[in-house]
Amino acid sequence: MQTGHDIKRNRSGYFEIRFSEKLPDGRWRSRSVSTGTKDRGEAVRFKNEFLNHQTRLSALGVKPKVIDVVEAYEKAKPGQEFIVRNIKRSLGHLPVDLLTHEEIRRYTKERTEACGVAGATVRRELVALGAALRWAVKTKFSGGGVRPEDVPFIEKPPAGTPRTLWLNEEQESEFHALAMGLSIGRRRLHRLTLFVAIGLDTAARKEAIEELTWDRVDFVLGRIDFRVPGKATGNKRRSVVEISRRLRPLLERGHREWRERGAPAGEPVVGVGAMRKAWERWVCAPGFPYPWMTPHLMRHSWAKLNARAGVSLFDVAAVLGDRYETVARNYLHDCPGNSGVVDRRW
Repeated sequence: MQTGHDIKRNRSGYFEIRFSEKLPDGRWRSRSVSTGTKDRGEAVRFKNEFLNHQTRLSALGVKPKVIDVVEAYEKAKPGQEFIVRNIKRSLGHLPVDLLTHEEIRRYTKERTEACGVAGATVRRELVALGAALRWAVKTKFSGGGVRPEDVPFIEKPPAGTPRTLWLNEEQESEFHALAMGLSIGRRRLHRLTLFVAIGLDTAARKEAIEELTWDRVDFVLGRIDFRVPGKATGNKRRSVVEISRRLRPLLERGHREWRERGAPAGEPVVGVGAMRKAWERWVCAPGFPYPWMTPHLMRHSWAKLNARAGVSLFDVAAVLGDRYETVARNYLHDCPGNSGVVDRRW
């Protein structure tokens, strides 16, 4: 059962259908389906086709839906939430047995052409969708409601090339200084100051920094443990890294401010809540010299700079939490004379 079906623009200017859907357990959840267009007339036509499609499905009693499978997969395999969020929004309304090759191609076209998303990003999304569907078949999700023949052929865009954007030594120092400047004249450290300082000096992923709590910052041993006890991270492995000389004073100040406030023991080091909006407001401000920067590029820049400095790729992989083969594929060409490919300690 669904109600609402209003047409609204999203932040990118595209129209989407927003409605509420009643779950089998009686609860309601909010849903949205992208129309893939900025033209209201085309969006209305899409909405009419969508409603007619939903009416036919309701009469047939076809289920489970893609969103049900994907959400169950998220719980079973943590770390997929960000990757599959657009899959849920655009394809989630479809029953699995009506998810066709044509629907997959429509999704790819909408994401790459209408929304301007990189093909490599769409590829990761579709790989996650395929994994969720195969998981549903294997685990007999919904009492075996997903059959092997329900899983369509998923045509994926080609794999992307390694990232080319990164901060060189001078840019990295300037970017760090800009983040430090956010806290000048403030009584307490700005969230972004700590976030950038940790990201540039530890190469940790955005989610790992957001989830880091003070009990995993060891000032005596000089280490930060980004691993969350009892939480599986899938392929996104996390590491224990040393606190750099540049980072230590900021962490000590942040820790002192945290104790003075009497904040809860489990409060994250960079404060509660995602950093995305604060980051976007900062880098998208007029005149900011690095509008193309993302949190992940801090990680990429750290690896690039250390590989170019001759640090063993085994050591780089240990800090990143990646396999040596992955690091070698992306950064081997940055090693002076390829001297960083062999760990001389072994």
